[in-house]
Amino acid sequence: MAVDRRREKRHQKIVLVRYSDERQAEAKQSGFFKFAITTNISDSGLAFRSLQPFDVGTPLTFLSDDMWESSRKGDIRWCSEAVPGVYICGVALH
Repeated sequence: MAVDRRREKRHQKIVLVRYSDERQAEAKQSGFFKFAITTNISDSGLAFRSLQPFDVGTPLTFLSDDMWESSRKGDIRWCSEAVPGVYICGVALH
């Protein structure tokens, strides 16, 4: 059984977020260009659905008009395929 190391309890919350992968040149030129749906969230992290897998440690920047007044940076902590072609990714927010 996996140990839950989260600092805070996550709450199931479905919210549309915009995100960019800071390592991609296109993200720096066009700003936030991808959309995702969260599955859960806390002040220190979130999980979201993605059509692409992410490597652990990938830095992302998130925007959500429903949750934050400004962008939030975070790093991928885990990513697993939920169903073929759909991934659930966990992020630690800074």
